[in-house]
Amino acid sequence: MDINEIITTEAVQCVELKDYFFAYQLLSQSFARQWHLKTLLSDADGVDVFGDSRFGGELRQDRREAIAAAVKRGGCCGRQSARRPAIMIYAVPLMFNGRLLGGVVVEYDSDIDSRTVAPEVIDEAMWSLRDLVCGMNLANEALLERNKKHAEFEAIKNAAPESSKGFNYKSLRDFYLVKEPALLSCVKRVEPDAALEILNEMVGSMCKMAGGRLELLKTVLLELAMAIARTTVEAGGSSEVIISRGYNAFTELAALEEETDMYDWIAGVLDLCIQTLLYSRMYPNNMQLAEAIKYMKEHLKENMLREDVAEVACLSPSHFSRVIRQTFDMSFTEVVSKFRIDKAKELLLYTDMSLVDVAHESGFNDQSYFTKVFLRFTKQTPGQFRRMKHKEQQDQLGNDAFERYADEL
Repeated sequence: MDINEIITTEAVQCVELKDYFFAYQLLSQSFARQWHLKTLLSDADGVDVFGDSRFGGELRQDRREAIAAAVKRGGCCGRQSARRPAIMIYAVPLMFNGRLLGGVVVEYDSDIDSRTVAPEVIDEAMWSLRDLVCGMNLANEALLERNKKHAEFEAIKNAAPESSKGFNYKSLRDFYLVKEPALLSCVKRVEPDAALEILNEMVGSMCKMAGGRLELLKTVLLELAMAIARTTVEAGGSSEVIISRGYNAFTELAALEEETDMYDWIAGVLDLCIQTLLYSRMYPNNMQLAEAIKYMKEHLKENMLREDVAEVACLSPSHFSRVIRQTFDMSFTEVVSKFRIDKAKELLLYTDMSLVDVAHESGFNDQSYFTKVFLRFTKQTPGQFRRMKHKEQQDQLGNDAFERYADEL
């Protein structure tokens, strides 16, 4: 058929699809060469634009539903035909900005097409077609990715078991605490797939229990992120990586407004921690330093000597000092003080301990010296730090969520 005749035919129900003809021809040929499957161009109502379907208008409704589902699921969908059970309709949407124009469709006949393309690889073929469509700018890839994330998260929520407990803060936190040990155990063993599976179950169930109360969900996710981070450092991960990430994580979580984004946030925290541990295991010096750091943090209340900590790291004192300096850009004494201040900051923020007790628990026997060192590291006194951070938490998480969280501690 002559091209001018094609692009002026009344069969083109959606005018904008005429502009997609040349690009469609290229991707159709490329797809056919790779997967030996024929495609057809359909408008949003399921009409076969150029009459390429082996089944004509009989499968129009199936095509329409497959295209609509593909948009919702993020770019690719397969549906069994209601009219011909042996036929699977696969579709990838064509879009102009956010508007659906139609789709590239594959009508897969299991009795015939399975001879050239096995059923177990057809999904892979269709996702490659989706990549072709997006690569030629024939769909809104950002919108499809967003829809894909939503669809995946909804699947996580639907797969999560229903909880028989009430929908309040205490029961939600109790549920999380029951599941937490298994997750942290996977983090310690550096088992990313198992850790993500447990995380999916936890977040899916917690979202159901929270019942749309996002501030409540944020509070528990923040606590979970802190537990994952602590476990990572204890298992030998770089504290510098975790700490630098943690400074921004709180603000990021507070700004999120959708459950999907909150799931991405906590999954990102988990991935960062897993990758940090993997990196540490690849480099022996990091592992040795991790053992030293773990020892230092566990003995903050003691009078630590550089020689003792170097022995834990299986390094000479001079070599240990060089590693400390290269890693932290500080001396051994300064690093110990920093760890003690980090511990004090945690106690100030998440407990109601007196300043005297905070100083003692952090390894400072003299409160005035504690205040002096704290001021040097933070430019604030311990009391000023506690008041400022509590106010920031109230502002960011909301007064109600913060008060419930504080009551539980």
